Amino acid sequence: MQFLWKWIDDLVGKGLEINEIGELLFFASIRFVPLALPISMLLASV
Repeated sequence: MQFLWKWIDDLVGKGLEINEIGELLFFASIRFVPLALPISMLLASV
């Protein structure tokens, strides 16, 4: 995510539409599900 936010102005400057940027955000967020799932299960069980 940090990479995407760092380069968002370059991506928008190249003429990418909001749908394509949203797709990039979606694919970047999929990477974080395996990281967030164990801690969310742990916190939910407390």
